[in-house]
Amino acid sequence: MANKKNQTQQAHIIERQMVEKYLRSIALDDCAQQVADIMLLVDSPFIDSRNNDAISLIFHRFYKHTNTHPALPIFTFLSILSAWCVERRTTCLIPLTKKPSELDTWVMLLADTGATKSLSAKIISDALPINPETGEAIIESNFIQPVSNASYVQQLADLPDHRGYWKQDEASQFIKQIDQNTGPLAGVNGSMLMTKDHGSIGYGVKNNKMTVENPVLTVLMINTIKLMVKAMSDDSMNNGIFRRFCVAYAGRDSFDCPRQFADTALFNIEELADKPLEDEFASIFCQDVQDKNFTFTPACERLYKSTFKTFWERQYQKFLSDHEVYFRTYMMESWRYAVFHHLMHKKPGSVVDEFSLQWGLKVSMFLLNSLQQFIDKKANRAEVPLVKERIEKFMDFIKENEGKGHFGMRAVCRRFTMTRAEVLSMLESIKVHTPKFKTSLFEELKKEKR
Repeated sequence: MANKKNQTQQAHIIERQMVEKYLRSIALDDCAQQVADIMLLVDSPFIDSRNNDAISLIFHRFYKHTNTHPALPIFTFLSILSAWCVERRTTCLIPLTKKPSELDTWVMLLADTGATKSLSAKIISDALPINPETGEAIIESNFIQPVSNASYVQQLADLPDHRGYWKQDEASQFIKQIDQNTGPLAGVNGSMLMTKDHGSIGYGVKNNKMTVENPVLTVLMINTIKLMVKAMSDDSMNNGIFRRFCVAYAGRDSFDCPRQFADTALFNIEELADKPLEDEFASIFCQDVQDKNFTFTPACERLYKSTFKTFWERQYQKFLSDHEVYFRTYMMESWRYAVFHHLMHKKPGSVVDEFSLQWGLKVSMFLLNSLQQFIDKKANRAEVPLVKERIEKFMDFIKENEGKGHFGMRAVCRRFTMTRAEVLSMLESIKVHTPKFKTSLFEELKKEKR
């Protein structure tokens, strides 16, 4: 019984890590700034021309005629572009790697209640070219919410070449259920993790086993911010399905729309999905990308490395230290989005230039900023004064006892009833947010990272 209690306490410690880090950055008055905006992704944000690229055309139509956050239609379109590439086995070879990477994106698109999420998706879908064989849009979701792990694996098995597109509305309840890993959806979490890693997924007993090799899914989960914050456990944020998704935040508090709710009694659909938008989509999806493997110019590698370092040191280590895996995951998405930029601008050949990667890095910045906003929603800012008081006592104890014979990690752990991992996490926060503070205990951080 005692062992089970200790396991529960340890799980709670792990679950709180990311939120605690964020609260400490606020308490130490060194919170990461909101440096990304959806406008960064729009190549022509001020000129509305019929000759604009797809993202600019989408932006201006929704900006002028709705009160919708532009991230909703933009990331809906980018997910469709990803699914189109997945279906055609289009890949990219990231510098210093030997194996081509799939262009599948997993995005959690979050907006407020009543944010026209469904309308945005419908308008983008209606503007897509029509598949003459089916009479439907060239790309549609061909995977539905599973009712069990068996149905999940069966759907993957039934997809052509085990490749598909899964667009899921109102996804929070599903995420909550698979996160608990109990009931009929037990096992789906693990199967989704294997899908994202393009592994081998099996289901069933020895004599009746179903196996799916190398599945590739583009996934777009859409939901309200409030419900997804409640549905996503902190444990999942550290070790589970949340780590496989990138958050795209489309909250009203992150974009000033010129049109208010009262100005939108009716939407003119013809002004939204008009001929220039349809023509631009048609010109993108008529390109031959079947089995094409995109590579990158030498300048791309240099740009990525320098930007990686700059982003981390100046911005994102402030709330992602100890969770570097998130930063690396989100940054690696820039290579995929660079290919999408190349395709949207219909650039010749299969070598992606540094200007397209620059746009991909802007997407990564927006997604990382979205992750910060999601964490901010999960954090209880009422805790900040208590967190600040605890940090000050922690630092005062170190100042008073530094250099004394009994001083060390064990003394700190005993004084504050903290585990070694908790003390190291606190030290990491202090080192990042108060660089003038010095202590010999920082050497313990170096040992831990060796």
